[in-house]
Amino acid sequence: MNKINNNSEPKPMPKGLKWFFIMLWSFFLVLGIIYFSLIVLPRLYLGYQVQSWKTTTATLINVKLHTQKTGKLLHPIYKTHATVVYSYLVHENKYIGNRVSLFSYHDNANGFQDELAYNLKNKFQNKQSVIVYYNQSNPNESMLNRDIQWAFLAIQMIVPLILCGIGGSIVLVIYNEP
Repeated sequence: MNKINNNSEPKPMPKGLKWFFIMLWSFFLVLGIIYFSLIVLPRLYLGYQVQSWKTTTATLINVKLHTQKTGKLLHPIYKTHATVVYSYLVHENKYIGNRVSLFSYHDNANGFQDELAYNLKNKFQNKQSVIVYYNQSNPNESMLNRDIQWAFLAIQMIVPLILCGIGGSIVLVIYNEP
């Protein structure tokens, strides 16, 4: 008859394995911080800065729509963005700009870029002027839409949160070991 020992305690994790998990956690933590620092934080800072930029009217020189098909064969998703060239005057100096929005066309959360592209194309076809936001310290720096796309930033925040969450889970496993 086998004797069952109910007082058996789990074996402690070897010290070398604990250091491995600490290094793995550090890797994920550093990766999350780097991603946040290089991708998300600069966009938030620029989004804050452009809120104080001055406005003037711009003439659309060229608007071209680009449509990209993504998704599955049976349920394709079409994303549209615009490439734009516009001119504007600041203190009687003429500038040429091509930046459409705060982020690139990849920030199509909630169809933002689709709508913006079609609005710009419509204004171009009807020869309507548009509002341009420019940096008063450097008037060469401009954009047509300065809205912060919070849905896009929220999606980008998932990456560092997952990385830090993986690291945090590893730490919990390590410190719950005897």
